[in-house]
Amino acid sequence: MLSNRNYLHQIRAPHTPLEISADDVFLSVLPVWHSYERAIEYVAIFGGCSIAYSKLVSQVLIEDMAKVQSFLENKVVVQKLVDYGVSPAEAMAKVKAMSAQDLHRLASLTDRAAAGTDSAIGFLIALAILIILIIVILKLMNKEVVVR
Repeated sequence: MLSNRNYLHQIRAPHTPLEISADDVFLSVLPVWHSYERAIEYVAIFGGCSIAYSKLVSQVLIEDMAKVQSFLENKVVVQKLVDYGVSPAEAMAKVKAMSAQDLHRLASLTDRAAAGTDSAIGFLIALAILIILIIVILKLMNKEVVVR
């Protein structure tokens, strides 16, 4: 694990043996979210240097986000299958047999179903609160509420 103290040391240390000037250009080859890459970017920024990236950052981010999305969709579908009573081993086998498109479609459907459920429950709660509020107001006005 990298502590805050170690991280700050990584940022301060290159200034000691190197003479860094604003004319220098740093070549970035590690992913931008890598801790050492981030530390060296800070060194470049603090030194007033330019940073050149070996790959388009946006392209790397898009590729990595696709991998992360696929991984998370896999976990969501496996969990939904387990929630429906399928054993974890069977759920993993079923997910591995699915195409990437089918997996994405199933994960998207579970999101929509959950969102629709939440809004319906919220609507019912709001309706119940409104009815109770109307009854309380009528009672405060000494009116009787008769339900037949």
